[in-house]
Amino acid sequence: MNLIEQKILNKFKKEPLREISTTEIVREVHPEEYSRILSSINSDISDKKALKQAMRKKGQLHRKILYHLNKLVEENVLKIASVHGKGEKYFSLSIEQGEIVIEKKHKRIVLSKPSISTGLIDEYEAKGIVHKFDQENWVSKLNCILLESTNHTGINKFYDLVYSCFSETNDALGLNNFEHLILNSTPDNLDEILKKMDMDTKDHERLVNLIINVRNISDDQKVLDFIKLFVEIKPKNVFLVFKAEPKEFRAHEKLFKGIISEFNKADMKLNVHNKKVHDAPFIMGRTGVYTLLDNEWKEYENLTRGKVIGLAIANTTITIDINRFFKDEPDANQARELIIRTAKTLLKINGAQKKKADEYFRRIDDLNKPYTRRFFTYSKDYIRFWNYDLKLKSQSHLLELLESVRDDVKKFCSAQQTIYKSCGMPSHFNIVFSSAIKRYSSALSPREYSKATIRKFKDYDSQEINDFINTREALCKIFEGGDRIRFFRSGEFTPDDIIHELAFLMNTYDLPLITYDFKERRGDAKLTSFMH
Repeated sequence: MNLIEQKILNKFKKEPLREISTTEIVREVHPEEYSRILSSINSDISDKKALKQAMRKKGQLHRKILYHLNKLVEENVLKIASVHGKGEKYFSLSIEQGEIVIEKKHKRIVLSKPSISTGLIDEYEAKGIVHKFDQENWVSKLNCILLESTNHTGINKFYDLVYSCFSETNDALGLNNFEHLILNSTPDNLDEILKKMDMDTKDHERLVNLIINVRNISDDQKVLDFIKLFVEIKPKNVFLVFKAEPKEFRAHEKLFKGIISEFNKADMKLNVHNKKVHDAPFIMGRTGVYTLLDNEWKEYENLTRGKVIGLAIANTTITIDINRFFKDEPDANQARELIIRTAKTLLKINGAQKKKADEYFRRIDDLNKPYTRRFFTYSKDYIRFWNYDLKLKSQSHLLELLESVRDDVKKFCSAQQTIYKSCGMPSHFNIVFSSAIKRYSSALSPREYSKATIRKFKDYDSQEINDFINTREALCKIFEGGDRIRFFRSGEFTPDDIIHELAFLMNTYDLPLITYDFKERRGDAKLTSFMH
């Protein structure tokens, strides 16, 4: 067994449930060489010949690793699990469960792949009602991690940590207080990191949220220069979230006029986190929104911040397609039973994850010692809901049902934690509700609810939009795992108009996360409900 094969197999030994891309394997086997190549590609090279040479070297490295990967496929050790993007292959272990023993030239590697029964929800999964998120990796990966930008002296060192966490998650990262790095980095350095982030998030299919705490901004112009750079690069999988109270929003009015102008020209989304309503950070992923409870966030800030790299926010997600479930006109008890079954399935996954946490999260343990347990203290499992419309007769009772069954799930989780403690296990188990978004899975039912478009401020006086917002407020209280409200803004408007509208929403309603989408929709443009 040569060294390259050994490194490839060790990667799958550490992460036996994952589908791993060719790019990630290349980086695992040749980290320094690949880093040099990427640095050359990301640099502002005016010499087209040099850029072409760097791209050629990258292709050669990929072909070299693919040669060994294909050999392992021929030997039935690996299989091609999927092909994404522009034809990039993803590989996984060829077995569904059990062990593979590879012996070559006096070297022996044992690869094992555990099996987890989810029979409680199999019938619903077969009907397309229940959807597991990234089942191949849901034991060995975390859905979401929050990292503290202020823990590091420089943006390059911090990005090394960010990059290392791509392999620990399967959905999203939140970079808290990113304004600290904006204010303390050069434009060239920010340009370099944004380009790396754009490429790396595409390669790994991860989302990154740059969380900007407006209260900490001491130089509006420097932040606006960063925004212009961000809009120019327009990284596909990187979001900006501005965390502010209404008064802070007003105090930086000139800055936000510039941001709104830039985002409007680029057809981008403005995400405003109203910390008057909810203080804990929001992170947006492919599954939906993630957050913590405010009391958890306060406890973390008082007792743990600075001792760990950040926090594990979410473990595993399962989504229920409400539209498909209610097609069969079930009663409330059947809906309750499905949600409880989903909770019991998440308990199984949670137990399997904890059982092998030392193996799966060794790198996280190394980064957080001796406070690793605190890093995982608040991490939760998610039940998400997709394609619901309370205006439909079959779903008119959904709010009351979700509120009631949420209390049942809390009791279930509390009972499991009591069992953990009685067995001497310092573990926790908690489930929260949230909404799912369309990019969660292509297998979700086609969206049947309408999105909302605002054309003028007076639209907020309509009964329709008032009912819509009031319903969203109620859902936000039930969806303790985080939720957002999104408005499409069309027609003629100025940055002052948007600031006025946002200030109105932030001061009038209990809406924790507001998204203004400046990409004008085509087709249905009615002001109605339940957008994600």
